[in-house]
Amino acid sequence: MILQTLEQQSARSKGHHAPVPTLTLETPEGITLRTEIAGLGSRVAAAVLDLVLLISGLIALGLILYLANLAADEVGLDAVTEFSEFLGGLLLGGVLILFPVYFSAVHVLMDGRSPGKRMLGLRVVASSGYSASTGQHTLRGLLWLVDALVMVPVPLGFILIGAAPRSRRLGDLAADTLVVHDTALLKTEEPWPRETWTAREKKHLALTAGMAARLEEEDQSLLRDAVLRRRMPKKLREKLYRDIVEHYAARLGFSPSEMTRTSLKELYLFAREFRRGGE
Repeated sequence: MILQTLEQQSARSKGHHAPVPTLTLETPEGITLRTEIAGLGSRVAAAVLDLVLLISGLIALGLILYLANLAADEVGLDAVTEFSEFLGGLLLGGVLILFPVYFSAVHVLMDGRSPGKRMLGLRVVASSGYSASTGQHTLRGLLWLVDALVMVPVPLGFILIGAAPRSRRLGDLAADTLVVHDTALLKTEEPWPRETWTAREKKHLALTAGMAARLEEEDQSLLRDAVLRRRMPKKLREKLYRDIVEHYAARLGFSPSEMTRTSLKELYLFAREFRRGGE
C-alpha cells in the first residue's frame, strides 16, 4: 500500500515501544489511508475545554436572569420576574440533561467536532472512518452521563478510553464511533495558492479536462496530503510520490513522468482546479 512504508518508517524513527492505535481506511481506488486514534490525554483535554465553555455559558445565562429579575422587581414587572424565575428553576433542574443534549447537538451540527475537539484537532467518526450519522452522535451524547458520572473510582469513560484497544468509551462502543486526530484541521497551509494547472507554461503530464470527470473530492485531499509530507525521509517521500503518480497514470490514462515531484504538483493543481468547478 502507498502509505504503509511511511507509517513503518515513522514508528521506527520515533522509537515507539507500543504501536499507536490507528484507523485504516481503504478508498475505492485501493489506496490505504490511516489516521491516529485519539488517546486519553487529548480526549480529556478536549472535554475540559468543552465543559469550561458550557459552564461559562451557564454562568453567564444565570447572571443575565438574575439581573433581569432584579430589574423587574424594581419596576414591578411581576410577569418578567416570574418568567425569569421559571427559567432559572428550569436551568437548575435540567442541568444534567443539558450536558448530553449539548454533546449530542454540537457534534451533529459541527460534523463530529465539538468546540473543544476543534481546538485540539479531533473529530468523532464512525468506526468505518466515514462521517458518523446523526443517530450515532445522539446515542453517543446521551451516554455521556454514564461515562462521566459512574465512578469506579474514576469516571468509567476514562477507564474505557485508557484500556480499550481503540480508546472507546461506552458511548463510542454503543454508537460504533471513534475519536481520531483530524489531520485536515491541522494543515492550514494551501500548497501553491496562486498557481493553477491551466496557467502552467510547461506541463509534464498529458492531462486533459475530460480526465477530471474521473476524479473525486477524496483525490484532491489525498494529493494535498502527499505534497504536504515534506518532513518525510527523502527516499521514502520519493517512493510515495512515484507510487501515487503511477496510480493516477493507470487510472486516468496518461504516461507517468520521471519527474515525480513535478508530476505530483501538476496532479494536485489539476485536481484542485477542476474539483472547484472547472470541469
